[in-house]
Amino acid sequence: MPKVDPKSQKIGLMSEYEKMEVREIFERTRTIDNLRIQIYSFFGTVNITFLGLGVSAQHAGVFLIAASTIGLLALIERRMRDHQFQFYARGLELEEKFSPDRKSALLYSYLEKRNYVSQSRLRRYWLPLSVFTFEILMAVLSWYFLGWNWF
Repeated sequence: MPKVDPKSQKIGLMSEYEKMEVREIFERTRTIDNLRIQIYSFFGTVNITFLGLGVSAQHAGVFLIAASTIGLLALIERRMRDHQFQFYARGLELEEKFSPDRKSALLYSYLEKRNYVSQSRLRRYWLPLSVFTFEILMAVLSWYFLGWNWF
């Protein structure tokens, strides 16, 4: 009698809806990751533009506007992360149900490699938080020591 792979047996048990759902979860995960890169690029460009305008016009208040773009970026990142967590939860549920072990589960290994669930908030937001703090400090120092106007 031929040996039957347990993984192929479990995949055979998946309904067409569940197969479509797994495909959609992976597509949305990839789409959200690409969208995250685009959002970071956009807000990074806006931030650098405001910093350049602030230095060229010698207005300290423009640094505060630049800092607010970073704050907005952190809020958007938090909302995207909450939204993405729902897809990850459903994907992990399906993988647990149909995958023979955790090593062959693609989404589980992806999340484990990125340390997605156990990451602390400080570790996730250290870069935006440090840029935000630096820009606020830069605005105050340029106003106080250099005598720049706020606007």
